[in-house]
Amino acid sequence: YEKKLSDDSWEGLTDSELKGGKPYLAGDYRAKVVYGQDTNENYEVLTFTAEFTVARRTITITWGVEEGGEFSEDFTYIYNGATHTLSATAGNLGYNDEITLTVSGEGKNVDTYIVEVIGINGDFAANYVLPASVSTTFSIAKRAVTIIAGSGSHTYGNDLSELSTPTYADGSLQFVSGVGEPTLNGFEQMVYTDATYGTLVGQFTPVGNSYVVKITKQELSNYDITYLTGTYTVNARSIALSDISWTESEFTYNGEIQTVTATYTGVKSESETVPLTVVAYIREDAANFKNAGDYTFRVTRVDNTNFTVDSSELYQGYTMQKKEVTVSAKEQEVTYGYDFEPTLASFNFAGIVESDYSAAGITGLPG
Repeated sequence: YEKKLSDDSWEGLTDSELKGGKPYLAGDYRAKVVYGQDTNENYEVLTFTAEFTVARRTITITWGVEEGGEFSEDFTYIYNGATHTLSATAGNLGYNDEITLTVSGEGKNVDTYIVEVIGINGDFAANYVLPASVSTTFSIAKRAVTIIAGSGSHTYGNDLSELSTPTYADGSLQFVSGVGEPTLNGFEQMVYTDATYGTLVGQFTPVGNSYVVKITKQELSNYDITYLTGTYTVNARSIALSDISWTESEFTYNGEIQTVTATYTGVKSESETVPLTVVAYIREDAANFKNAGDYTFRVTRVDNTNFTVDSSELYQGYTMQKKEVTVSAKEQEVTYGYDFEPTLASFNFAGIVESDYSAAGITGLPG
């Protein structure tokens, strides 16, 4: 056997180019056949050749995905910020040949990409040819992420607090880490009074409801984001002693129950009323702020759900002063020889409250 060279000359085969004494590598060959023997005088030695070709073998291509990737379905990667492609494995090989294939085509962002085999590599590559179809496609799908809005609270009348950073929902994929990728603290959040997102929560939004924290959506081409709402709370404002204006008056006994009032002077909305209930303590007759003595008054209730009171802190002391009374004897005539025994009626009591004057058994108005 001889092989045909590129200059159309012929060259004998080496042992490595033969299997079972025959050529097996792809190429053009000729076989030289000799009939007869030089030593036989009766026959002429005949020599002729036959040319033949060992054709290149058509491989098959099996496509595969990268190991360790995230996939939503066959040949579909989930976006993870990395550059992806497919691998190609050659089949229909002969003689346990080992060859590799060179693949062209890759992608990083969400889209569909074409990959194709552009080369056969290895010691026996020359014996093989690519099939008619050498390309296929793969996709990168959006990364599905579910995030929950943060939470917060403020005291009625104060500014809104800073909201906590959004969090990932249980089981959700997370944002890819890297330059240009979204982060949880990069989302704007707003607080609304209800799920219709019509009215924003403000400084004087009423206490008593759970309000809605909503994340402002971002259009991100590589992500499919589900946004869940968070909860915001407005807490009742605790009234401090410094927020109260008490009755500024000195009280003097006048026989009547007198009144102590407390007025809220702290933070509130312009048109808001904050009625306070004041109760007296300490004395047994404290419910009747009437008799002379020392009293302590406490704010025990506020009739406005936006506020709360702690009666142990909100107290004020008052003294009911004694009323001054002037007693003077009346001028009276008595007859000599009669005993004179003065009575209450013999005196003038200036300053005694009329009801007490009568209670003492004195008739007539005090003089």
